[in-house]
Amino acid sequence: DMQLEDSNLKMNLTVMTRKAGQLRNIPGFPKELKGKNGQLVAQKGNNPQYIFWVEDEKIIKSMNVSSMEITEKKMNSKVSLCPAVQGTGEGTLWAVTEEGAVYLLKNTLKEVSHFPILLKSHPATAPVAYGEGIAVITVDDTMHIISQTGDTTPISLSIQGSVQAAPEVFQDILAIYDKGFSGNILLLKGTEQMQQVPVLGLAYGSPSIMNKGENYMAFLTQAGILKIWKLTEISVEEIVTTKLNGVFFTNVVNNGNYFFALSEQGMLIVNC
Repeated sequence: DMQLEDSNLKMNLTVMTRKAGQLRNIPGFPKELKGKNGQLVAQKGNNPQYIFWVEDEKIIKSMNVSSMEITEKKMNSKVSLCPAVQGTGEGTLWAVTEEGAVYLLKNTLKEVSHFPILLKSHPATAPVAYGEGIAVITVDDTMHIISQTGDTTPISLSIQGSVQAAPEVFQDILAIYDKGFSGNILLLKGTEQMQQVPVLGLAYGSPSIMNKGENYMAFLTQAGILKIWKLTEISVEEIVTTKLNGVFFTNVVNNGNYFFALSEQGMLIVNC
């Protein structure tokens, strides 16, 4: 069931069971794991040889997908993972604990020299890769940009409400949702704050940014207010404001050509 309305393509989603067809298990899989597992991530780059996950919120696991060998590193508190951009160093995986300790780990989960680094406050959200390093927002409204050599750049943020979702990163642009009934989207480029975009109404997640000749940013509130802006080096121009039917507990995503929104009722909406 499809409808085109106000430049939005709407599709009702349903689920049907069917046979797996040509799907088959790779030898050695499935692999039974112990405990409660989550945060599965793969090594950055083409043809990654390692995957990582967290067991029971505090144990980091690394598996060589060729040899099936698993190694682990036990942490003192809950930990969030983020794959490291492959640079000139040995770092493969960022790990940030809820206490604010930042680790850069090798495939074997051994620490890279100069790490861990202890931040002065606790993380507010999961970390994100930014440039060749990582960005961590802490509860004292500071964003810390940490390089693979251990250099740390703290940036004070103008937060009126609270930051509860990991920022959106697109190339060298970082978008942070300052959550509140009268919220804001903070846009940064590198270490400089570019713009502050006001948004009314509560929302989940973070904005979505893509490039179609120019950079565009979309943001969706829980009540279904969708806004799209065109981003330039010096300005943010609002070009779309529309009301979508439904309740939205996730924000928009994009595939480089279109923005997609999924309502709680199972309506997939594509902005054309």
